[in-house]
Amino acid sequence: MEKLKYLTSLIVDGTHFTPTYIPDGVPFLRVTDIQDESIDLNEVKYISPEEHSLLSKRARARRGDILLSKNGTIGIVKVVDWDWEFSFFVSLCLLRPEKRLNPLYFSFFFESSVVEQQLFESSKKTSVTNLHLVKIRELLICVPPPNEQGNIVRYLRSRCSDLMTVVRNIETQIATLTAYRKSLIHECVTGQRRVGG
Repeated sequence: MEKLKYLTSLIVDGTHFTPTYIPDGVPFLRVTDIQDESIDLNEVKYISPEEHSLLSKRARARRGDILLSKNGTIGIVKVVDWDWEFSFFVSLCLLRPEKRLNPLYFSFFFESSVVEQQLFESSKKTSVTNLHLVKIRELLICVPPPNEQGNIVRYLRSRCSDLMTVVRNIETQIATLTAYRKSLIHECVTGQRRVGG
């Protein structure tokens, strides 16, 4: 186990003030923008290139970096797998992993009970739903060799994909049964279906 601060070259949160939003410009990401598998650029806020340039002096993200939600909804992880520029709010933290830490492996690891327990111990001391940079830097991470991290990522992606297929099938079955239940109730209460006494 190693502390995250020794596995990254950068750990910084976004701007602490709300910028001026404009209809079109440079994307400005918040926690709500990274919760789905892909970022919907029709839903994000935008700021001017000038303001982005100013905010980028604090942190300029690049492909392979990691975004981590640290305020409100804690622990959402998004690996930057795009090349377009963006700025981000204080509710997000930007991590730049060293070569020893696969960003996709970190993304899975952050969902583990190892991290959950560390966050739980931290939250007992405060009621604020806030993960401070100091705590993030001190998080303990299991770091297997890079090739093993790659194997873990491939295995988990495959298994998670299988599980999501099962979930979707069950959701479809539930929707079908719910529709049948409504139809059955409708037929019975409107007299379309005769019920024996």
